[in-house]
Amino acid sequence: MESRYYPGVEADVIKLTTELRDLFDEDFDVQTMQVSSTAVLQARKSSTLRELTGLTSALTIKITPETGGTRVEIGMQKWFDKAAFAASLYRRSVRTGNTN
Repeated sequence: MESRYYPGVEADVIKLTTELRDLFDEDFDVQTMQVSSTAVLQARKSSTLRELTGLTSALTIKITPETGGTRVEIGMQKWFDKAAFAASLYRRSVRTGNTN
């Protein structure tokens, strides 16, 4: 995933996620998750053929407020099972000591 840090930009993560959801909601299946301070949005085109063939990639946008700015990661990832994703993010935050 492409990762960019925006120094000095303290984004309203909830508002930004809501606006992104509104942007994609009409033409895509959209899911959002909040784990600790990271907001994650996924958008994918849905079709029976895609699901049967296992093509479950989704545009994934992660937004994380950090000291003095905001980090945004964008890329294609597998459509998340929400429970498994939350557990993996929690484990990662515990390992790095970032449980805020």
